Amino acid sequence: GHREGSDLSALTPVLHELLAAIAELPSAKARETLTQHVQTAQNALVEQNPPEPGRAKQALDAVNSAAEVLEGGEKILGLCSKLYQLVAPLLGLPTP
Repeated sequence: GHREGSDLSALTPVLHELLAAIAELPSAKARETLTQHVQTAQNALVEQNPPEPGRAKQALDAVNSAAEVLEGGEKILGLCSKLYQLVAPLLGLPTP
C-alpha cells in the first residue's frame, strides 16, 4: 500500500545526509566501508521491491558500530538513530 512508500520517502534525505557526513570523515578507509554499508541499506529499502528492512538494519548496525569508534562519528550516530526510527516500524519493531 501507499503507507510504506511514504515511510520510505522519509528515508532518502536522511540517507543522503548520512552519506554526506561519512564523506567528511578523515579516514579514507572508513569513508569507503561506511559508504558501502549505507548504499546497501539504501538499496534494500529504496530499490528492492518489496523492501528488505532486515538487510538494511544489518547494514545500519555496521555503520553504527564503526561510527562509535571513529573520530567525528557523532553526527553519523545521530543520523543512524534517525534511520532506525524510520526502519523500526517496517520491521515491526518498537521504535527506540
